[in-house]
Amino acid sequence: MFFFAKIEIKPRMWLIVKPLLIMKLSFFLILVASLQLSAETYGQRVRLKYDGADLATVLRDIQRATGFNLAGKYNLVKTARPVTISRDSVDLAEALRLLEVGQDLRLSLMGRSILINERFAIATAEPPNIVDDTSRRSGFPITGLIIGEGDVPLSDVTVQNLTTGKGTYTKASGVFILQNVNLGDRVRVSYVGYADQLFTVGSNREVNLRLKVETVGLNAVQKEGYQITSKRYSNANVTTVKGTVIERYPVANIATALQGRVPGLTVTPTSGYKSGPFRFVIRGESTINGPSDPLIVIDGVPLNPLTIVTDANVVSEYSGFNQSGITGPSGGQSPLYSLSPSDIESIEVLKDGEATAIWGSRGGKGVIMVTTKRGKPGKTRFDITASSGVNFVPRNYPMLDTKTYFEMRREAFANDGIAPDESNAYDLKLWDSTRYTDWQRYFWNGTSNLTQADVSVSGGDKLTTFRVSGSFVNFQALNTLAGSDQKITNQIAIEHKSLNRKLSLSFVNYFSFMKSDMISMVGSVVLPPNAPEVFDEENRLNYKGWYPISDRYPFGSIWQPYTAKTTYINSQLSASYKILQPLLFKIDFGYSQNFQNQIMIFPIASKNPLDNPTGSSIIGQANSGRIIIEPQLEFRKFFLNGDFRAQVGATYQTVAQNGSNSRGDGFVNDNLIRSIENAPIQYGSNVGGEYKYAAAFGRISYIWKSKLTANLTGRRDGSSRFAAGRNIGNFYSAGLGYIISEDNYFKRSLPFVNFAKIRGSYGVTGSDRIADYKYLTRWQSLPSAATYLSSVTYRSVQHANPYLEWQTDKMIDFGIQLGILDDRIGIEASWYQRRSGNQLLEFALPSATGFQSVTANFPATVQNRGIELSVSFNPIRKSNIDLKIYANAFSNKNILLKYPGIEESPYASIFEVGQPIKITRVLKLTGVDPQTGNYTFEDRNKDGRIDYNAFSADNDLISKDLSIRSDGGVGIDFRYRKFEISIFFQFRIADGQNALYRGLVPGEAANIPKEVYDSRWQKPGDIAKSARLRVIQQESDVAFQISDGVITNANFVRLNNLEFRYNLPEGASKKLGMTSCNVFIRGNNLLLITGYKGSDPELQSFGSLPIMSALTAGAKLSF
Repeated sequence: MFFFAKIEIKPRMWLIVKPLLIMKLSFFLILVASLQLSAETYGQRVRLKYDGADLATVLRDIQRATGFNLAGKYNLVKTARPVTISRDSVDLAEALRLLEVGQDLRLSLMGRSILINERFAIATAEPPNIVDDTSRRSGFPITGLIIGEGDVPLSDVTVQNLTTGKGTYTKASGVFILQNVNLGDRVRVSYVGYADQLFTVGSNREVNLRLKVETVGLNAVQKEGYQITSKRYSNANVTTVKGTVIERYPVANIATALQGRVPGLTVTPTSGYKSGPFRFVIRGESTINGPSDPLIVIDGVPLNPLTIVTDANVVSEYSGFNQSGITGPSGGQSPLYSLSPSDIESIEVLKDGEATAIWGSRGGKGVIMVTTKRGKPGKTRFDITASSGVNFVPRNYPMLDTKTYFEMRREAFANDGIAPDESNAYDLKLWDSTRYTDWQRYFWNGTSNLTQADVSVSGGDKLTTFRVSGSFVNFQALNTLAGSDQKITNQIAIEHKSLNRKLSLSFVNYFSFMKSDMISMVGSVVLPPNAPEVFDEENRLNYKGWYPISDRYPFGSIWQPYTAKTTYINSQLSASYKILQPLLFKIDFGYSQNFQNQIMIFPIASKNPLDNPTGSSIIGQANSGRIIIEPQLEFRKFFLNGDFRAQVGATYQTVAQNGSNSRGDGFVNDNLIRSIENAPIQYGSNVGGEYKYAAAFGRISYIWKSKLTANLTGRRDGSSRFAAGRNIGNFYSAGLGYIISEDNYFKRSLPFVNFAKIRGSYGVTGSDRIADYKYLTRWQSLPSAATYLSSVTYRSVQHANPYLEWQTDKMIDFGIQLGILDDRIGIEASWYQRRSGNQLLEFALPSATGFQSVTANFPATVQNRGIELSVSFNPIRKSNIDLKIYANAFSNKNILLKYPGIEESPYASIFEVGQPIKITRVLKLTGVDPQTGNYTFEDRNKDGRIDYNAFSADNDLISKDLSIRSDGGVGIDFRYRKFEISIFFQFRIADGQNALYRGLVPGEAANIPKEVYDSRWQKPGDIAKSARLRVIQQESDVAFQISDGVITNANFVRLNNLEFRYNLPEGASKKLGMTSCNVFIRGNNLLLITGYKGSDPELQSFGSLPIMSALTAGAKLSF
C-alpha cells in the first residue's frame, strides 16, 4: 500500500481517482446494509400470538423467523382481514393454512418461498374425456411461481405456449400469469443458465416449478457484452471456457488455460517466465504492421494495456503491463497474470461481427471477456485450496562435450588454413581442456518450488449474496542463481436486491499485487563447455579467470537484477431498476488502475574491475487509470408470437497514463545505487497520454416461436485519436438463426437429432489502434546544452496527419450446430471471412523530410478465411461412471488481398499481394556443395549470382509463410465413482525459425548442437546437411541465415493439462467436519511431441528460458 503515498494526483488524474472513492463508499454502504440482514434460519416451526394484527405484519414476522421469501401478489395482503390467532409452536405449512382462513387469498409453500395468490378453485382430478367446446375456445389463465438455485424466485423467465405462440414473463417476484391457454397446450419455461422445462396444460391451473441449473449445454449462460443469452438462441460465434476447467491448471496465468481450448484463438507465450506476456490472435493477423490483439474485458471494464516510450508516444501493446518501457528479461507483464485461476467464473471469447459489433471499434479484433465469481444464496461456504509442487525444464538439447568440442574447433581451423594460437583459440590454448560444463543444466537443471493457496468465503440469502477471496502464489525461478515470481490477490463481490426485487445493486473489486525478480541469461547455453568458472575462489564474478576475453565475460547480468512491482485494481459498480415490467434501466461504473515500479541496477561488483567501473541504475514508474460509464435501457415484450427485446445505451471511457524513467550513472559506492539522487550523473524523462472514447449503441433481437432468431446491432463511436470531423465511426451487424429441430417435419424425419440450428451473420467493426495524438504535430525539448539565446529549444518529433480515419473490419460468419442422441454427440462448425481494410500504417518517409515515418490510411486489405470445428462425444453418462471426449480445431488462410501501388511503397520488399502477411523473404537453400562444403542456393533468375537484397528488383528471394495454419485441442474427462481424470492435448500446425541454426557459424568459439556437428561436411564428395566448419564467416554463411534453411516444421502436440482427482465420500467428509473434500495431482506441459529441433516450438529460441513444466499435488476443503 506504500505505493499510493507516492502518487501525485494531477488535475486530469482526479478524473480517475474520484470515481474510485465513490465506488469504495458505495461498497461500504452496501456492505453495511447487508450486515443488517438476519442470517437465514432453517427452522420451520413458528409462534403465532396476534390479536387484530395486520396480515402483512404477521407475514413479515414469519419471514424474519424462517428466512423464507415472500413472493407473488403482495398487494393482496394490504386488503386482507386482521388476524387474531394464538399458537405456541406450529408447523409453517399449517400456520399458512390457518392464516388464509377467512381471507380472499391463498398462501402456499414453494421451495424456500411463501407464494401469495388469489383464492380460486384448483381441480385435482384429470379433465373429463368430453371438454366443453366453449371453454376450449375462450381459454383460461394459468399462474405459478418459478424458482431457481437456492429457491430464489426468478425474474423475466420466459413462459411460452408452444401451441399458440403466445407467451409472458415472470415478474420480479417469480410469479407469472399466462392467459388464454387450453387443455392439452404445450408450454415451455426457459431461462438462461437453467434447463428448459416443458409441461402439458391439464386441469391444474397453478404450476409451480423449480428450474435446474445448467452449466454446460444449450441453455448455459453465454455472455456477449451488454447482454446475457444462451447458446440455443445466440446468432454469434462465442466460445466459453468455464472456471471449473481453468482451476485444473497448476499455473499462475489463466492465459495458459486458453491454449488449444478455443477454435479460432491462438495463445502463444512470448517467454518462459511465469509472469511474461502472451500473444492473443483471434482468426488470424489482420493488420499489416500494427497490433492484432483482441480487447480484454475484466468484469465489464475494458483493459487497455499501454506502453509509454521515450519519444512522448503512447502505443497499444499486446504485452500488457509493459512498465515505463523497461520490459526486463520477461518482455513485460501479462495482464491476465494479475488474476487468480480460482476466482474465474468463465471466459468468453467473442469472434465474429455479430458478437463484437456491439463493442464497436474496441472489438474489431475480437473480445476476451473475463468474469470473476460471485456469491450464491445458501449457507455460508468456506473453501480452502492449497497445492505445492515443482517446475522443471522438460527438454534440453544435446550439445558437444569438451572432447568433441575441441575436435570441432581444430577441424574448423584446419578447414580455414589458420593456425590456432592464444589470441584466436583461447578456449583451446588457455582454458582448462579437462573442464566440462553443460550450461543448459547449469542454469536450467533441477526443479524449482511452486506454492499456491486460495481461500474464499461466500454465501447469502435470496436478497444479498457475497464472496470474499484471497490467494497467494510463489514461483521460484528455475535458474540456479536467483529470481522468483510472487503474487497476492483479493476479490470482494457483493450483490443485493430490494425486497420487491425491482432494484439490484452489484459491486465487485479485484486487487492484486505482483512482484517479479529476474536476471537475464540469454545466450549463455552456447558457451564453450570448458569455459572457466562463473565465480572465483572468493565468490566474486570471475572476470579475471576469463582472460583474454574478460571484456566479453557473459555473467555480469547475474548481479544485475531486475525487479518489477505492479499493483492492479479493477472495480465495477452496477445498478439496475425495473421501471415497468417490460422496462429496465441499468448503469455500470467501471474503474481500473495499475501502478508499476521497476528498478534495474548495474552495480560496480557486476562489472570488470580492470575497467575501473562505476555503478548505474534505472528506475521506472508508471501508472495508468481507466474509467468507464455505461447507462442502458432495456425493453422486453412478447410481440407477434415472439420474444422481442430492444436495448439502447451509451459509453464514456477515458484512459490516462503517465510514466517516468530516471537513470543515474557514476556511482562509486554500491550502497547508494538504488537512490538516483546520489548519482553524480542523472538523466530523466517523463511522458504521458490521455485517450477518450464515447459511443452510443443499440440492439434489437427477436425470437419467434422459439425457432427463428434475428438480431440487429448498431454503434456510433467517437475517438480522441482522430481529428475533428473524422473522429466518428459507425459500426453495425445483423444476424439470423433458425432452429430447424423445432419443426415437426424435422422431428419426425430425424428423431435422433434433438437439436439442430443454422445461423449466419454479417458485421462491420473498426479500429483506432494507433498511438495517441498522431493527427497532431508534436515537439520535444532538446537537452539543456542545446539552447538558443539562453532559451530552451525544441525539435519536431512527429509529422502531423489530420486526415486519419478508422480502419474497418468486415466479417461474415455461417455456422451449424447439432445435438444428437440427447446431446451425447455435439457438433458445431463455422465458416468465416474477415476483410480488414483502410489499414492504419506507419509509412516510411525520406530522410529529407526530417521524419522517419508518418501514420496514414492505405487501401490495403488483409483477408482471413477459415473454418472452425468443435465436437463432443459423451458415450457413457451414468450416475457412477461418465466419459466425455471433446475436440476442436480451426484452419485459417491469411492473405494480403490487395494493396494498390504496393510496388511504389516501402512495403514492396516485405509483403506480396496474394501471400500471407506473416511471410518472410528468403533464399531457397539447395543444399551443401559436395566439393566445397559451402551452402548453395537457387539462382532463380539464372544470372549467375545470388542476390538476397530485398530491395533489388532482380533478387532471388522466395516467400515462406510463418503464420499459424491450424490450432486446436483434444480432451478426455472420465469419472468413476469418486475418481476423476482429465487430460487435454493442444496441437498446432505451423512453420517456424530453426533455433539450432539461427545466428550460429559452426566452428567459432561457441558450442553447437550435436545434431549440427554430426551432419557436417568433412571432405570433398560428402553429401551433408550442414556446411563445413569454419572460424571465419563466409558469404555463404551470411546467405544461409536468410534462407529457408533456418525455417523448419514447428508442428507439435503438447500435453497441456493433466489432473487426477479423488473426491472423499460425503459421509467421511462430514465426519471430518467438512461438507466436501477432494485431493488432486495436476500437471502442465508434461509431454511434448514434435519434430522441432529446439527447446520448444512455440518460443523458437535457443538459449533463453524454455517453457517450463509443472507438477503439483494439493487438496480442496469445503466447510
